[in-house]
Amino acid sequence: MGVQHKDLDAALEDMGRWLDANRDYLPQLVLVGGLAQFLFRRCADEANQLGTPLLTTDADFAAGVVSAPADTPTIRELAEGAGFVSDPAIGQAANSSYDRFFHSRHVKLASAPLWVEFVAPLGHGDGRQRDGRDIGSVPLQSGLKAPALRYIEFLLADPLIVDAARCAELRLHRTTHVRIGHPAALVLQKPLIRKKRRKNKQMKDMAYVVDVARTTRYFWPQMKSWIDRQLTGATVKTAWLRRAAKGVLQAFEDPDAYGCIEAAQVYSDFPGDNLTAERACRYVKNMSDALGLRSLADGR
Repeated sequence: MGVQHKDLDAALEDMGRWLDANRDYLPQLVLVGGLAQFLFRRCADEANQLGTPLLTTDADFAAGVVSAPADTPTIRELAEGAGFVSDPAIGQAANSSYDRFFHSRHVKLASAPLWVEFVAPLGHGDGRQRDGRDIGSVPLQSGLKAPALRYIEFLLADPLIVDAARCAELRLHRTTHVRIGHPAALVLQKPLIRKKRRKNKQMKDMAYVVDVARTTRYFWPQMKSWIDRQLTGATVKTAWLRRAAKGVLQAFEDPDAYGCIEAAQVYSDFPGDNLTAERACRYVKNMSDALGLRSLADGR
C-alpha cells in the first residue's frame, strides 16, 4: 500500500521539476495530502524526520481562482514546457472531468510515479453547492479544471510555508517557497471526508493522522493555535471544527476503534515498523489532549 524507494526517488525528481516550472504560481497554491506531510517532515524548522512511510506520491494542490502574474504563461503552458502532459480524469459527478499531469518521460500515466492534480473548494466559481454534494469540476484557470469538493477550506486556511529546496531529492537549486496544508488541518479534515473515500484511501487517511501524531509533538502548540485562530475567523466553520474533533476522537477512542485498526493495518506492510493499534491509540490520544479536541467537540 506504500511507496517503494525507487518510485519515491522518481516522484520527488518529477515534483522538483513541477515546482521549478510553476514557481510563479506557488503563492496561490497549497500542497495538500501525503506529500504535504512529507515536506513538512523534511523541510520545516526542527521537524522530526522520522522515517514513517509515504503512502502516495500524488501531488494535490488546493486553490481557488488562479490568476496569471503579468507576462506569465498559464500553469498548463508552463507544465507542458517542462515536459509534463495532461491525462484528463473523470470526476464523480455526471459529465465532469478534471486535469491531472505526469511527466512525459514515463510514457503513460499508469507508469508515472507522480500525478499532479488540483482541488477547489465547493462553491468556487461555477461549482455551486447542491444539497451539500460535490458537483463536479470547475475552472481554476484557462485550460485547467479541478474537482470542487467539500471541506477544502480546511486545507486552504492559514497554510505553512516551507523551503522545498531543503529536500535534496527534489533537486531544486534555489529557494522555493511552497505553501503546505497545516498539520492540524490535515488531521481534522480526514474524518469529515471519510464517507466519500474508497476503503483503501480511508485506511491511508487514518495512517496519516497517526503519522502527524507521531512526528509533530514539538509542533502541537502551533497546531492548537491554528485551531484557535479558526474559531475566531471565518475561513473554517465552527460547526465543521467541532464535528471534525468529534470524528478524530471517535476514530481513535480505544485500540478497537476503526482508526487505530486501519492505521495499524497500513503500517503492517512496512518491515521494521511495529505500530500496533494500541500505540496508534496512544499517539493520537496524546495529540488530541494537547490540541484540546475534547473541549472543542463538546463546544466548550
